[in-house]
Amino acid sequence: MQHHGCPRRLRNRFPYAEAGRLIRVWRTGRDNHTERGVAGPEIRIAVSLSGEDCVDILDYVPEEGRLLRVTRLLAHSRPGPLVQSRDGSTLYGGLRGSCQLATWKLAGDAWATSDPVQTVQLDSDPCYLDLDSRGEWLLAAYYGAGYVSVHSTQASNGLSTMPVWTAATGPKAHCIREIGTTGRLLVPHTGEENAIHEFELDRHTGALRAYGKVAAESDPWIGPAGPRHFEVHPDSSSLFVSNEHSSTVGHRRLTADGRLGPCLGSVSTLPHPWGLANTCAQIRLTNDARFLYVSNRGHNSLALFGVDRQSGDLRQLGWQSTEEIPRAFGISSDDRFLFCAGLATGCMTVYEICSHTGRLDFRNRFAVGMEPMWILPLRSAN
Repeated sequence: MQHHGCPRRLRNRFPYAEAGRLIRVWRTGRDNHTERGVAGPEIRIAVSLSGEDCVDILDYVPEEGRLLRVTRLLAHSRPGPLVQSRDGSTLYGGLRGSCQLATWKLAGDAWATSDPVQTVQLDSDPCYLDLDSRGEWLLAAYYGAGYVSVHSTQASNGLSTMPVWTAATGPKAHCIREIGTTGRLLVPHTGEENAIHEFELDRHTGALRAYGKVAAESDPWIGPAGPRHFEVHPDSSSLFVSNEHSSTVGHRRLTADGRLGPCLGSVSTLPHPWGLANTCAQIRLTNDARFLYVSNRGHNSLALFGVDRQSGDLRQLGWQSTEEIPRAFGISSDDRFLFCAGLATGCMTVYEICSHTGRLDFRNRFAVGMEPMWILPLRSAN
């Protein structure tokens, strides 16, 4: 599938909307054309733009094929990972340039201020953020420093100014997430560590209890698989891991208490043969757990997989050509749309997910800004 028009070289002055105006990027490759219109049902997403020091809150209007910038949140010094509070009222972000956590608050239907209402200084830059299943603890992984941290979200001013717990894990800690509601946390590591560390979260104190680590696969020709990110089946029976270095998805069984079982197999994210460089990035599972997607940086595609309802086994469905260096992508909460951004292009392509086959149908392509690092579909505040 060929790309649709979007300027390869973006500048800060590319036409964008002021709040309340709609943007459409024509498929013919002409310059962005701004139009007013009446928005229908929209899907709200947050996009962190590392090259512009901001997080844009955007509404995608499927019926009109347009993008509305609701507001621009200031995020000085290279914003990266994002996560939303369980009640939808708060957005947390990692500022990788200044080694900080930032918090923005909703006030009614609008953001209280474009500046963060709170920033917390860290010792290193976080590459991944998530919340525990109760939303009481903010979990962070630090790729460069090789550790994880826990901050309380229940402090008087919001986040605790110091982590309540830190745990050294090893170089290139890439992600930290809870398995369902079990209190079990997994921390995958790329590089030579090539392992997934296991922890248990103390719900009362935020302390982490280490349960050791499980080594990932290693190939004599390719080297360490390099587990990067993962998704958990909704029934907490299966774990799907994007292996950065081997360009595969690993499938592991999970025990009833959330411990890692053996690897049941891995499936390539690349067509055969493919002899050029490639690394996997993010992995996303639809909410109904029928389809799984992984981004390929190098092949510049999304790998599509079907998930067997009984066994959790994966079957290849094909590949969708997409943006150059597709580091970030996200799926709408209704499983209808997939949003994929190119780190090199500054553009975001919107695909409609076929509910029967899982295949991706091109809908629109938008210039969103320089170095999009994270795409987070947002929920409405309770």
